[in-house]
Amino acid sequence: TNDGGETWTDLEEKMNYFSGASTYARLLFHEGENTLYYASKYGILTSDDRGETWEALKLLTPPKGANIFSLAVNPKNAREIYYASDRTFYKSVDGGEHWSTHPLPTGRIPTQLVIDPLEPNVIYMGVAASR
Repeated sequence: TNDGGETWTDLEEKMNYFSGASTYARLLFHEGENTLYYASKYGILTSDDRGETWEALKLLTPPKGANIFSLAVNPKNAREIYYASDRTFYKSVDGGEHWSTHPLPTGRIPTQLVIDPLEPNVIYMGVAASR
């Protein structure tokens, strides 16, 4: 919406090229870069033009190869991107060109990642109730 919610634009058609993108996981806006980040069954997509066009981030897993449950982008450095699947935490410090991985410290689904705006090295993870 460009008018405070009076009218809405459906972006699904613009994502048809990315099979599985209609299965939503997370949507983030990075104010400093004016970029949308969209996590879905396909993977992670970005848009620098309010959703008119989308580009896929290069991930370690192929498209539709991982269930992405949470996503975060450092508010002070958009090149730092984090996401979590059911067992793995992923981190990129170069805008998604390269990724490092770490096993999650829990068997629960990581439903939320939040980066502390004052201390970006601090990342909070919310998890679902026990399986």
